[in-house]
Amino acid sequence: MTSLIRNPALAARPLHRLPGLVLAGALLAVLAGCNPREKLDPFTTSSVVADDYHVTHPITAEQKTITLMIPASAYQRALPDGEKRNIAFFAQNFLASGAALVGIARPTGAGNEGSAAGIAAQIQGELVKNGIPAGAIRQGSYVADPGDPVAPVKLAYLAVVAATDDCGQWPDLATESQQNRHFHNYGCATQQNLAAEIDNPLDLQYPRGTTPVDTGRRADALKKYRLGDRTSGDHSGETGGTVASGIGQ
Repeated sequence: MTSLIRNPALAARPLHRLPGLVLAGALLAVLAGCNPREKLDPFTTSSVVADDYHVTHPITAEQKTITLMIPASAYQRALPDGEKRNIAFFAQNFLASGAALVGIARPTGAGNEGSAAGIAAQIQGELVKNGIPAGAIRQGSYVADPGDPVAPVKLAYLAVVAATDDCGQWPDLATESQQNRHFHNYGCATQQNLAAEIDNPLDLQYPRGTTPVDTGRRADALKKYRLGDRTSGDHSGETGGTVASGIGQ
């Protein structure tokens, strides 16, 4: 490796007193001069370049509004069974999300305003029936299009969900890559599917707590192990002694 300082006039000066530009240039010269063959070849795969779909399409925890629309006609008086099932599923997801409040907004200004108010009350009853505390439900309204005969009753809550960016972006072409690297859209669908399957987005941040060990069961299993007894309570695979004694006779 060549000398860091070539100018004799600078050689006598302490390194920390060199002008900033000179010191920066010297450091760059060291980095560039230690191995002149470090220059990247366009046909060489290099780990220096970020080439990980976890980095290109990261899964993040985001707050998202989860909604459900229940249409209500001007002459409707009761919730159909199909909508009750939808509300039950909505309630189940709300409880699993850990959200604090769920809102019900009925339409005003439309021809179905009267029937929608009755449907909104029934929806609240269905939510309570499916385990949501009445104190966690908020009733409200929104201005609907006067010409909409079936303006929906809207349900919504805020939840933290796992998400990643949209797929289908192709700023590059796989056939034109000269470095054998992942193309931009690579791994996006996998990340999307994984984000959709995650039960709790906080699982990406830290592990869940564990339940205490059953010390009584553990002591019992160890005692049986030392005595040579079976430690499992499942004996369905055992073969009776009579059958075993007849083998080979």
